[in-house]
Amino acid sequence: MVHKKTAWKLVLVLTIGIFLLFLTTQEAAKAFTFVTGGGNYAENTTVASISLAGKNRKEAEKILADNIEEWRDETAVTLSASGKRIVLDTEEVTFDVEETLEEAVQGSDNGLVVVLSERFFDPLEEEMDSELRDSLSEKMLRDVVKEDAASLPEDSLEYDAYHFLDQENEELYESIGSQTMNVPAEVDMERMRKLFDHTEMENGETFSMLDLLFEEGVYDEQALNMAATAIYGASLKAGFDVEERHISQRRPAFAEIGMEAGVNLKDKQDLKLYNPYSHDYILNWEETSSGFEVSWTGYPTGSDYQIYVRSAGTVPPKAIVEYSTLLEPGQVEVVQQGKDGESAEIWREDRASLNGDEELLTEDYYPPVPGVEVHSSFVVLNELEEEAQVDSEVVKHPSLDGTKASNPVGPGEVDVWENVQEWEKK
Repeated sequence: MVHKKTAWKLVLVLTIGIFLLFLTTQEAAKAFTFVTGGGNYAENTTVASISLAGKNRKEAEKILADNIEEWRDETAVTLSASGKRIVLDTEEVTFDVEETLEEAVQGSDNGLVVVLSERFFDPLEEEMDSELRDSLSEKMLRDVVKEDAASLPEDSLEYDAYHFLDQENEELYESIGSQTMNVPAEVDMERMRKLFDHTEMENGETFSMLDLLFEEGVYDEQALNMAATAIYGASLKAGFDVEERHISQRRPAFAEIGMEAGVNLKDKQDLKLYNPYSHDYILNWEETSSGFEVSWTGYPTGSDYQIYVRSAGTVPPKAIVEYSTLLEPGQVEVVQQGKDGESAEIWREDRASLNGDEELLTEDYYPPVPGVEVHSSFVVLNELEEEAQVDSEVVKHPSLDGTKASNPVGPGEVDVWENVQEWEKK
């Protein structure tokens, strides 16, 4: 019995082995046929999203070569570093079409095999700052470019050199946006400095001023709003997005039009800013001879933001007149002097952008203060009496002074004076 079981197992193993050998031979034959150009690619076979279905090897090689040449002509590869935009030569990006087709899997999408020549990074030696160049990981950048180029993307390949550093290097940090403030002698900003100096805003995160305040704390309102205004101004120039901001009814003297920001702990009015970059940034606070300066520092962004004020103008106040019997005739008392309001549009432009991108950030409006005057009511009464006397003379009916009407009322008409006419007596 043992021998019979062993024999059956041997037969089963041999059968499976022969079947697998058959399949392997079939696939090898297919592969040989494709290599020699005698077969066609199956449905849904693509390379870099380019369909090769129904094409033989030679046809596939030509299709890929044409698409590669078109990609080189229409696509740029750039590296941003220290405010510069370094262009890398796409002719130094080569594609091994033969190896790509040999490795291609039937019925699926495949990437191109990409090879970067040694001359691909030559522009970095000439145009990149030496300290940054020494910190750059060429291998990391090479791997990413090869991976991205393998799909022949329609958009240009744009990279940030600071994403490819061997390690964090604070010596490469720069200010990406700053704002100075003049501070009156009676305002103490030391507590604000301790609260906000060296605050970090991580990439993709939101900065909130209220989060840095103690909920039960008591803060100098003017000092707090001056700090908010300075941080807001620096953030606009840095290119951060504004999620929440509040302004006063009247623009304070320390703020330029469009650059004010205020916070109120009691009313939960916050200043919230969003970091859209892929790097972290630190808020630095430095004292100056006339006040202080705040700045966001970290790796350069490659942008150069400028803030512009447009459509600035004044809004004239309305006049409110009240009357009083306590004033002498002709007397006028000014209770509140009218003050102009203000309005303006605030725009931000990236001067480093090829398209000159600009955006409307906000439309600030400070309402005018109406003027209030109190006039003597005796003047009004006299004017009303004079008007009433004039009106009575104008509407006086002739029949009331004993004379006959020159235009008697005819049949069917109504005499508003209700006098009986001669024709009605008959």
